[in-house]
Amino acid sequence: MVSHLYRFRSLNNLLCRNELQNQEIFFAHSGKLNDPTEGLRDIFWKGDKIVWTNLLKHYLVCLNTAWCLLALCKEEEPFDWKNIPIHYLGGRSASPQQAEFHDELFKEFFSTREIRAYISGLASRTSPIRRNELSAHMWNIHMFAVATIHECYERHNSQRTETVPPKILDNLKKALTAARKSLDGLKRLEAEHPDLPNATETFYQSRRFLTGQLGFIHLYNGTVDSTVIAQGVGQEAKIGWPSRAFEIA
Repeated sequence: MVSHLYRFRSLNNLLCRNELQNQEIFFAHSGKLNDPTEGLRDIFWKGDKIVWTNLLKHYLVCLNTAWCLLALCKEEEPFDWKNIPIHYLGGRSASPQQAEFHDELFKEFFSTREIRAYISGLASRTSPIRRNELSAHMWNIHMFAVATIHECYERHNSQRTETVPPKILDNLKKALTAARKSLDGLKRLEAEHPDLPNATETFYQSRRFLTGQLGFIHLYNGTVDSTVIAQGVGQEAKIGWPSRAFEIA
């Protein structure tokens, strides 16, 4: 436990902010810091099938909220993380109807063989999964989750005007299978090179940077609506889908 904390302060802060008089030091909110690594915490994720399933349930609830906000507000009313129920202390569902929809969504999503296999692969990982690797796994699952949410809403639409084409669903499942196989490859590499404990996270950090750059290029060129790339490690599956929904993250 640190007993003393030292920080250089200017006379303006000491006198004008009354730090000296009040015996306090001003610290800016983490969102206002100019260095993205300040306050960065090395958080990792590790758990069994139940833990991973609950994480994905939480993710589906948040993604469904983003889907509804985009459907209702379009792009005229931008929304951010403040509108997403990351911490739903009052319960997962705001109404009985929403609870019923969530149950339907969970059943549809987790009954998919490829999703169950992916969760099993994540649960079998022996090494801690840090932020960059976790981001990659969520990216692998994200587009299938969006398609599942869309299909659940379309099921209650009497006209069913925008169903997800079967070919797209098939490609999304193939991408999940490819990503699942990559987990076995990671386990072998980590077993063969125990002297490189951070190699996996470094790899996913590079991949996250590359994915971000590709996304920025597509957004800049206006092609993000027409092509979605579902990336597994060592394999890519290109999926055509003319919907802004796949940009929700």
